[in-house]
Amino acid sequence: MTKNLPPWLWKRAFKWFPRLTVDIVIEEANDVLLVWRDDYLCTCWHLPGGFVQLNEPVLDAVKRVAKCETGMQLKNIRFVGVYDDPKRDHRGHVISLCYHAEPSGGERELTRTTYFDPTNLPPLRFGHYRMILDAERLPPSEIEKEFAVGVAILGEGDFTGSDTEKAEKLLTVLKTHLPAGIFNEFINTIKGKEG
Repeated sequence: MTKNLPPWLWKRAFKWFPRLTVDIVIEEANDVLLVWRDDYLCTCWHLPGGFVQLNEPVLDAVKRVAKCETGMQLKNIRFVGVYDDPKRDHRGHVISLCYHAEPSGGERELTRTTYFDPTNLPPLRFGHYRMILDAERLPPSEIEKEFAVGVAILGEGDFTGSDTEKAEKLLTVLKTHLPAGIFNEFINTIKGKEG
């Protein structure tokens, strides 16, 4: 819809009304994925992000932006926060909804994306440092909590009574959420401890 607006009207509308964007902290092996941008907006590294389109659900925008900017699909998408400082973007008042996610497939765009250690990031704009810091402080997800409980139960080797039920539940959760190879490796490690 916005692509059909004349440029003069687009610029005015941008100054009159806030715009909604999504930014994504994609993390793998504790490193954060950044995208290189070299255009009218900036020449800089930044988080994958973009505008939410008219009638587009926000999570669909997160998936679309990730695919367009990085070539990747996402899993474990979690909300980080709202960033609404009117001075965050020089184009106008841009409100960003930030999400944290992990890659789950697709082929990464190698010419424009690089993983960085969050303690050694290049210069960033648009409040992206704050988003990365906030994403690092997220409480554990439900699967991470269940995994921690399960590892404690399995590590103690207590499989009697209700602990057995808890262990079976954990294994069901793990089988659902982990890639098959990792799940099988986990089972083989547990079997090795039992023997």
